[in-house]
Amino acid sequence: MEKYVEKEKYEMEYSFSLTTAVMQLISLLMVILLFAALISGIRYFDWKRKHDVEMGKKLDRVIELLGKERS
Repeated sequence: MEKYVEKEKYEMEYSFSLTTAVMQLISLLMVILLFAALISGIRYFDWKRKHDVEMGKKLDRVIELLGKERS
């Protein structure tokens, strides 16, 4: 009887169930999605900064042309 209890205890501690595998897969996917979101956010803010600089230059050019037109 004691052998059976030890075997059962061993199986409970070291068994790898489908539930554990699914939980680990979900955790891995969450980490991957977190990194993807972080990279996307960084790329978006970099693009936004460059876009704002370009738009600022274009607006300055339009203001300059309007100023020349009025003169």
